[in-house]
Amino acid sequence: MAELTDDYRTLLEALLPPGPAWNPDEPLFAALAPTLARCHSRALDLLEEGDPRTSGELFARWEAISGLPDKCITVADMTLIQRRADLMARLLFVGSLSRQFYIELAASLGFTITIDEFEPYRVEEPIEQPLLGEEWYFTWQINSASVGAEEPFRVESSAVEEPLVSWSVNTVLECLINRLKPSHTYVLFAYV
Repeated sequence: MAELTDDYRTLLEALLPPGPAWNPDEPLFAALAPTLARCHSRALDLLEEGDPRTSGELFARWEAISGLPDKCITVADMTLIQRRADLMARLLFVGSLSRQFYIELAASLGFTITIDEFEPYRVEEPIEQPLLGEEWYFTWQINSASVGAEEPFRVESSAVEEPLVSWSVNTVLECLINRLKPSHTYVLFAYV
């Protein structure tokens, strides 16, 4: 910064018109040069802050703009490097509407899924075909393994309104799929 201050002082002295009336050792130049150097330095800092890969002071703002921390995946005690990688992944993310995209998304989280799509019933369909209405054009189902242990109904300890069997749901997968699915569609989750 001292070198930049000297450069500004030299620049200010060079802007003086020639002649004996102007003193290059004027204290005004000594006072203005550090301020101009500090403004110059902060402008250079702003260039660094404009890139999320090098941002420091505005990093929290970059995260807020990108919707981080994410309500779907919360990792406690993330390092700055992990947070920066998460931010860059969010900014560079390219989605898709294909089945393969959602299968690969689940695989990146460590889950194996299949996808079923539904169609409304037509008269020419076989008799075993489910009777589905037009809204089923916009419904699809994710089939995934249960993430927790199966909990059966127990006569001695379960209440009457409890289901016969319950599974733990995969909240991370459900949250991400619901966030990234087309907004006009409905997703069902089946745990097998």
